[in-house]
Order: sequence, then C-alpha cells, then structure tokens
Amino acid sequence: MVLSLSLVSDKKFSEALKKSAHLLNYLSTYVERGNPIPLFTEKLEGEHKKLKDPNLIYPISDSTYIHINPHSNSADGYVEYAIIEPDEPDRALMESADKLFALHAGTMNPPLELTERFNMIDQYLDKTITSTNAAVDYSKLDVFKSKSLAVLDKDIPSLKYHFLRKRAGMGLLDPFLTDPHLEDISIVGAGNMYVIHKMFGALKCPVFLSVEEIDDLIVSMAEQFGKTVSHAKPVIDATLPEGSRINIVFGKDVSRKGTNATIRRFASTPLSITQVIPSKSLLSIEAAYLWMMLAEGMSVFINGETASGKTTTMMALTAFIPSNWKIVSIEDTPELTLPHSNWISEVTRDTGNANSSVTMFDLLKAALRQRPNYIFVGEIRGAEANIAFGAM
Repeated sequence: MVLSLSLVSDKKFSEALKKSAHLLNYLSTYVERGNPIPLFTEKLEGEHKKLKDPNLIYPISDSTYIHINPHSNSADGYVEYAIIEPDEPDRALMESADKLFALHAGTMNPPLELTERFNMIDQYLDKTITSTNAAVDYSKLDVFKSKSLAVLDKDIPSLKYHFLRKRAGMGLLDPFLTDPHLEDISIVGAGNMYVIHKMFGALKCPVFLSVEEIDDLIVSMAEQFGKTVSHAKPVIDATLPEGSRINIVFGKDVSRKGTNATIRRFASTPLSITQVIPSKSLLSIEAAYLWMMLAEGMSVFINGETASGKTTTMMALTAFIPSNWKIVSIEDTPELTLPHSNWISEVTRDTGNANSSVTMFDLLKAALRQRPNYIFVGEIRGAEANIAFGAM
C-alpha cells in the first residue's frame, strides 16, 4: 500500500514525499502499522526539544532523512533513530559498477579532502553512467569491453548514493556522520547501534551488525584514518577524515560482544562563549573572570567528567586570548579548532617503538622552545604533568 498524499497536510512534507520515493514507501509502511503521521521539519529548533514523545522526520541531505520514532515497540524503552535512505541497488548492478570503477581507479589520484573526494567520484559517475529505459541483464554484461554503464532512470539515484557512500565515504556510517545533531555514535558489539542526540538524548538504531560486519567495517575504515587495527594492537584512538574522533577496541578476545567503537562528533564551527553560557556550563560572571585571567596570560585547568564539555569550553575561551598571540596545541587525537592564525597544532605519534614514538611529554618540552604565549594541552594524564607545572 502507498500512502495517499492527501492525508499529509504539511505542504513541505508533501513536497519531500513527491521527490523521494523511498521516503514515501517508508511512511506508507509506518502508517500501515497503525502509527500516526510524524511531524516534518526541515530544521530542528529548540521547541522540538520540549516534545514529550517526539515523532518527527527531518532531512540531513537531499536524499536522506532521520525519523525520531517513539513507536518502535522497543522492549528496552529506547526511542528509535531510524535512517531513511535510498534502497540499495540490484546486487549485479553494484558489482558491475565496482568492476568498471576498478578499470578507471588506477588513473585517479584521490584527494585527501573529503568533499573533494566525493566530488571526484561524483564526476566519474556522471561520465560513466548512461541513462536507459530498457532493462539490462548485468549478470551477462562484460564491463571490461565497455567504457560506460547503462542504468535505468529510476535506479541512478540509488546507485550514485550507495556507490559514493562506499567509495568516497565511510560506508554505513555516512548518514550518522552527516547528521549535525549527533554527539556520539556507538557500536557496542554485535547487535544494534546507539547514538546520543543533542536534542533527544540516547536513541537506539534499528541497524543491526554482526561480529563479522563490524570487523569488516573497522578494518576498511582504518585505511581512511591511517592506523593499523589488529589483534596485536586492539585499542586505537584516531581521527576520521571529517574531523570526528573514534575510539576502537578490536576483537572478541578483549571485547566480549565483538569489536566496539565510539565516535565523538565535533562541530565544524566551535561554539562561542555566548553560546556556551545559556547551556549553564558557565555563569556570565565566571566567563568574565576567565576573560580577565586569559587576557593577562594566566594558566587555567579545565576539569570535568566524560562528555561534560571540556573541549567545547576550552575552544570557546580561546576568543579571550588576543588574536596576535602565538599558541601551540598538543593532543593525542586532534580535536581543537582555534581562530588564531599564529597557531601550531601538534599531535603525538605512537608507533609502539620508544625510539620512533613521539609522546605528549616530548611535544610539551619542544613547545617551551617555540616561545608561545599559550600552550594548550589536550589531556594531561602522566609525566607531562610535571613539565606542565614547571612551564607554568
């Protein structure tokens, strides 16, 4: 059954349903189960946070939508975070596209910047895909003799979406990394994924992963963040190409439900101090006091429990440091984004070899020779604390 658009009173929702067949199919199935039509919004606002039982859909891209679904009948009481995206194309079609790409990949020089990589693959698809109205038997197609791939009009959007996700993005994690409203993405081992939403808190995803699927995903991702993931070195901290931080514990021998991973999201534009104050992390009088301290070059420790906003607060406070001062930042995993042009960003290197590894202790000693006005240390846990107190 396909839902009649006359039942949808919201004009913008109706337009989105006309444009996206997969969204209409999802909504039809959802309503057929006896659920009410969700609220649709193009942009989440503060008022949505006040909803007692949020049942709404919002877009995160031209083809992808998120449904905050309180009617999932989850036995553990979680509200559901459902991703609505184009259906996967026919397997034989996807395999043909992969074979054709393999022929051309050797001539490509993939850029490091994520957006440029997407653009390059998108342009490649535009050149190699031809539209057709006739059915194609891909199981009998010899792509090695062809420089293009004929695809039915209706299948082109789904092919492009999933091919881009596979070849330029992070696979099934792409929609999660596209949603600006997520703080944390958790793969807890075999089973469902979970997220922390900025407005709706902890949510459960209907995405279900097996042990093998998680391991395949993590190993393929490792190529993108440039670190080796193995049973010999199962605990990894790294940064994804779009800037998020990922922590991985690899293998069932150390993680009983299978490999687990947690991704911490960071805003591309740091919050200002005027945005931090309304969240009640700081009182305005406390912010004013810190302003005076930082303008005079005094040292500050920012302490707090996990996910309490330490990094967010630190970046907001950088606005109080004169713009022409020199800053050196030292981190295990790069998270800080500073507005100062005279800023040196340094990151530790752990090779497992004492001779080639670069520790926070090493970088902190080096920073003292670089004559900075301020040194930002991401986290102090060990011997570098002695140097930090000495530097102060």
